[in-house]
Amino acid sequence: MKRILTWFVVVLALLANMLPAAVMASPPAQDPGWFAEYFANHSLAGPPVLTRYEPSIDYVWGTGSPSAAVPIDQFSVRWTRTMSFSAGTYNFCATVDDGVRFWVDGQLLIDQWRVTGAQVTYCASPYLTAGTHTLQMAYFEDTGNAMARLVWSGPIAPVPSPGPPVPWPPSPSEAWIGEYYDDMMLGASVSPAKAPVMVRMDPQINFNWGTSSPAVGLPAYEYSVRWTRDINFAEGTYNFCATVDDGVRVWVDGVLILDEWREQSVRTFCATRYITAGRHTVQVAYLQKRGDAIISFSYSSGNVPPPVPPIPPAPTPVPPPWPYPTPVPPLPTPVPPPAAGWYGEYFNNTFLGGPPVLTRVDAEINFDWGWGAPAPGMPADDFSIRWTREVWFDNGTYTFCARHDDGVRLYVDGALVIDSWFEQAAAVHCGVKALNIGTHRVQVYYYERSQFALISVWWTAGGAPPPVFPTPVPTPAPPYYPPYYPPYPPPVGAEIMVDNMDPGFIWGGPLGSRRIAYLGIGGNLFWTFNSYSSPINFGKWVPRLAAPGYYEVFAFIPREFATSTRVRYRIIHAGQRHDRIINQWQYNDQWVSLGTYYFAATGDEFVVVYDNTREFYGTRMIAFDALKFVPRW
Repeated sequence: MKRILTWFVVVLALLANMLPAAVMASPPAQDPGWFAEYFANHSLAGPPVLTRYEPSIDYVWGTGSPSAAVPIDQFSVRWTRTMSFSAGTYNFCATVDDGVRFWVDGQLLIDQWRVTGAQVTYCASPYLTAGTHTLQMAYFEDTGNAMARLVWSGPIAPVPSPGPPVPWPPSPSEAWIGEYYDDMMLGASVSPAKAPVMVRMDPQINFNWGTSSPAVGLPAYEYSVRWTRDINFAEGTYNFCATVDDGVRVWVDGVLILDEWREQSVRTFCATRYITAGRHTVQVAYLQKRGDAIISFSYSSGNVPPPVPPIPPAPTPVPPPWPYPTPVPPLPTPVPPPAAGWYGEYFNNTFLGGPPVLTRVDAEINFDWGWGAPAPGMPADDFSIRWTREVWFDNGTYTFCARHDDGVRLYVDGALVIDSWFEQAAAVHCGVKALNIGTHRVQVYYYERSQFALISVWWTAGGAPPPVFPTPVPTPAPPYYPPYYPPYPPPVGAEIMVDNMDPGFIWGGPLGSRRIAYLGIGGNLFWTFNSYSSPINFGKWVPRLAAPGYYEVFAFIPREFATSTRVRYRIIHAGQRHDRIINQWQYNDQWVSLGTYYFAATGDEFVVVYDNTREFYGTRMIAFDALKFVPRW
């Protein structure tokens, strides 16, 4: 009997060795590459339609798709990877079209979740300790071409620490480690990123190279430099200032505090940051495109207490399954003063920037401002609000909903529940979150871009969205002027054209911002770089129409100096306003129709274009050429 059992065990062992490898489970490799999750939407929502391991993030999909399971447009990807790093500072650069976010160990370093319509590169330079670190990159494609690439270089050996922090100021013997590159992307113009042409110790950052090269072996144009230094700070608030021609970025401990990365004439930029006592890593990146080259960097102590307003929590990425660790959650944000309702902070910009112009306690978030402003002293467009409230919840799953026009984000205890931060008509968005019994912090961020403004927020117990939503309390809107339909036919005659050199064209803004190019209608045009949310420049066309009637309005878009994808033409006619968003980049010496409208020919009707396109500041060009008004029946 024992002999039979022995032979039975031997036979089973032989059969097990003969089974195919696919049947036998095996743990993943230590570093199988990037764990990629592809979603059939642009917000990483729901289960992924495709998951796989990829050796690198280096894709140019163009107008195609990453896979048959993924749509051509409106898709998103999340890549995650755990890798070993030596101690030092690393430069991570993401080149994308359209939006990107990048984390290291759960810390958000790059946050450019927006439509660009073109390839744009963003960089961050954190200091990493020796050991394993989790990298995550999220990407979304809107429409048009699609590409995503991530490269990095390093480590840069840190300046040796002298031991415990020394009294302020730091030793004058400390210097900046300067890395000089012969491209404008700090070596990230190729994959893998290339090494600097030269590395040297600079005692200070204060250079005026003019039209010369910084050193032998470097070009006089189209180069970049990165300086790194560990500095001892006393506790306090510091002003960091850079005078540059052309671009500059400044980081403190890997956090970007100054971002003016573009071609420009010499100017000074400053940022203020609270610094704890001790040693901190400061990095300065510089870009030289053409013309004179100037870079001077300095910092000074303000000796004032740190700011304490509520800070928007950074979203924490969702990690994939083992072997990847859970990213570090964001730090808790300060709690506003206790209130019976919502603590509201109202800002006169669309990005919750700077000190609020108004703070108040709102009993509920249920507003319909229409075309009006939320309060005296606030604009009717281009504003934002942050509401904060501590709310008691029982154990259970809750559905949070918002009805809004334009953008909204809702956080519970720092976790993002609703993310619909873009310009849109009135819509309802909901998110579900399980809560334990107790007090939880709810924050709502809202911004209004233009036209109608409304926001309502509510929640219900249970995992299903409620069938109805509250009706916003109406706010009086400006009077509506219906179009006048004449009893006689519209005029028949020659078209009316207003060129940029005609008396009917008006330029608003600093003349130094207005550039001229010798092409287009009449052999010349004006152009300027874009701003983000607050306008700096505008062009206004005022036609001299012979008689009332319907006119089709055309804008001439030249083949050059027109790279913005979001130029808003505002048509003011017969007491009404209509906006048209035009992608100037897609046209090439073409007349583009803005639509047909009724004009009363009163002399006060016009078309205006502002430079606040909500594209990354100073990266796009807006052309101001001719407009024509063509009579239509």
